[in-house]
Amino acid sequence: MAYRGLDEGLYFFAEDIFGNQFGFDGVGMVFRFLAETGDRELCGTGFEDWLALMLSDPTEELSLWLLDDWLKENSKLSLSDHLCPKIPFVARGATEAGNLYACDRLESMRFKGSFAHQIRNMTSGEKVRLHVR
Repeated sequence: MAYRGLDEGLYFFAEDIFGNQFGFDGVGMVFRFLAETGDRELCGTGFEDWLALMLSDPTEELSLWLLDDWLKENSKLSLSDHLCPKIPFVARGATEAGNLYACDRLESMRFKGSFAHQIRNMTSGEKVRLHVR
């Protein structure tokens, strides 16, 4: 079931292993809502465009290569978990299996939401002082 997201006018219908969500806006455009930053990326002008994009290269679009790397060293991921970077990707954390751990999806989203809120007005290269709640 779709629900109204935090970003005004987005109705989410799917998410990837990191908790980045896919949603429609009020006029049918499909966006990827980036959990770490709160930014959104256009993924298509409708569901068919989004689906074509996902099917064109699912390994890259959904970071399945990174999940595969992580699974080589870890047990399977629970349906209630996300993969979370130890050092957030947006803070130059490595995009590799060694920087990942399994985390409860609600805990993951709380952390990423707080993190996105804390960095929303920062400029590139500025130092981050993380406040964990």
